[in-house]
Amino acid sequence: MSKLYQTDETTDEELMRRAAYAVGFTLCGCLAKKKCSYLDDSDESLILVNKQGGHTVWNPLKDSGQALELAVLGKVRMNSPEPFGKWHYSTVMKNGEASVYQGMGIDSFDALRRSIVLAVAGGA
Repeated sequence: MSKLYQTDETTDEELMRRAAYAVGFTLCGCLAKKKCSYLDDSDESLILVNKQGGHTVWNPLKDSGQALELAVLGKVRMNSPEPFGKWHYSTVMKNGEASVYQGMGIDSFDALRRSIVLAVAGGA
């Protein structure tokens, strides 16, 4: 099985873009110009064009509901996150395996959300 990890060269925005494209989401054109009234400069979210033609703020790395939707659309198999010493370990599978280690102090579901995004982005 191959393993996909986030490298220092890959930003969270790039991962989310790849995952969005992989499941057929449409990104708002304003994001390319970094001018979007929906976000401030510190926001790492993307803006999607929703089915009604409006805009949706999207960040499956921070929003568990959006990560779950991405997992279903991306046909990802998940295991429950497990504590592993001082780390939190999560494995999800799609055309191989993506594993992530995250500190437990950040968010108990952070490792699972990131694993989902990595797996879907890796299939893009």
